[in-house]
Amino acid sequence: MILEWLFGARRRLDIDVASVCEQGLVRRDNQDHFFISPDRTLFCVADGMGGGDGGAKASEIVCAHMTKVAENAGSFPDMMKRASDEINEANAEIRDYAAHRRWRQMGSTLAAIFIDPSSGNLGVACHVGDSRIYRVRSGNLELLTHDHTVAGEIGRRASCKTLTDELAHRMGALSHVLTRAVGIEDTVTPDWRKIDIRRGDVYMICSDGVYDMLESSAICAALYGHDTSQGAVDALSKGILEAGAADNFTCIVIRIGGES
Repeated sequence: MILEWLFGARRRLDIDVASVCEQGLVRRDNQDHFFISPDRTLFCVADGMGGGDGGAKASEIVCAHMTKVAENAGSFPDMMKRASDEINEANAEIRDYAAHRRWRQMGSTLAAIFIDPSSGNLGVACHVGDSRIYRVRSGNLELLTHDHTVAGEIGRRASCKTLTDELAHRMGALSHVLTRAVGIEDTVTPDWRKIDIRRGDVYMICSDGVYDMLESSAICAALYGHDTSQGAVDALSKGILEAGAADNFTCIVIRIGGES
């Protein structure tokens, strides 16, 4: 008790998580993968691209390397260092896999959240490609990532945090031409962002098959309008399927509770 009075009590987080990973109604296969660590400190979604089984294999490789991060995490700084190393290892493995099969290109997006269990309020968001991380706080939806696409980079250079859905729609195919992904270049450069985690936050990590099918208002309503992560996932899935589910869709919903 004296130590808590001197240094502050460590906050205990109650993390409610649910997920879905579906083929959709149009695609012949599912090239998405996801991973949630057993201790709920690492959550990631990967969306593959490439011919044959290339996309599915690329996203599988990315998630396999994130599994290694969780298995050998150590301290949070060690976890972040290992995550960076494993992303580079995944990049090299994907490129070797494609070269061995003489495929021109294969790759995968990555969007991940890491939570420091020792602090109770520190997280890190990492992403490459156009899979996204959203947060709902006090009823407001915020996009924590920007798309590594031709359209997304144009929006960033124009000093916009992200392109609006309407503008991205007008840009057509450019909204999904990736400028960065794991495996498409000799090196990969993820974006890293420190995030403060608060009780009541709701986070969603998703592939483009989610946000392409749903307006931002529908995403916010699903995430904020349910008391459980499973309820939010069910509402998102229902909306995506009703909209036609033109792509694979994967999402992880994370609700933060606990004692402050």
